[in-house]
Amino acid sequence: MRYNDSVAIGNAIYNMDQNVKVSPILKSLIEEVEKIAEEKDYRLKPMGSQIKNTALDGSDYDFLLLTEIGSKSPKKVLNDVEKDFSPLSAFQGNHSIIVKSNGIQVDIVPGERTKDSNLYKIPDKRMDDWIVRGQDCFIESFLEENNRKNNRLQTVTKMLKLWKDSHPNFSIPSLAIEKIVFDTLSNYKYFTITHVKGTLVCMKEFSERIKKPIKHPDHGPQLNKLNDNEKIICSKTLKRNLESIQERNQENWVNVFGDAFGVYLN
Repeated sequence: MRYNDSVAIGNAIYNMDQNVKVSPILKSLIEEVEKIAEEKDYRLKPMGSQIKNTALDGSDYDFLLLTEIGSKSPKKVLNDVEKDFSPLSAFQGNHSIIVKSNGIQVDIVPGERTKDSNLYKIPDKRMDDWIVRGQDCFIESFLEENNRKNNRLQTVTKMLKLWKDSHPNFSIPSLAIEKIVFDTLSNYKYFTITHVKGTLVCMKEFSERIKKPIKHPDHGPQLNKLNDNEKIICSKTLKRNLESIQERNQENWVNVFGDAFGVYLN
């Protein structure tokens, strides 16, 4: 067996397939959003986990909607975009306009490029102000590193997101997981790190990093919002789970990542 192509957990062998998979429901919803954007002369820019192919099945899809803000207030921009997408029963979030269909959600974040072409000004409804965020740099860096590592970053990130979903008491942003995986696996040569070893080393790093602030990769607020007690419990849980999967016992992997983990190693 070549580890570049597959991994073994217990008696099962999982082949690696990293093609982007979009459900028919999500595909249809995206097409409806794109149609309205074209009619209103908006430019949509995909962002978030879906564009990095680190999203789990059923995850939301995020768009940056490029528009001219000028002197408009955040409230005015959100109201205008909400009205434009009203045929899809759109409603407002804090930074975005949200449309849903059959439990699938698309977030549309209106924004305008700043003088720094990698930064965007987006609305913050609660603050009634504009905030600056970067959307391009980390996506590009992540995808480039993932390509160099033969898709290992995508697979390992999905595994850790499965762990997060199996532990809902810990509110950890997906971006924090992506940042930890990126930082950790960037230190390895692709031929020295298998998908399983990558999962193990990133869980170990995760257990240490979760006790500290996690810096946003693109000019945003720090990503670790757990309180001190939650950080300790989360770190101990990760270490205990890591110990249980060291020997690649399939039952232990199911206990740690849930029954769905094979989907992301198939």
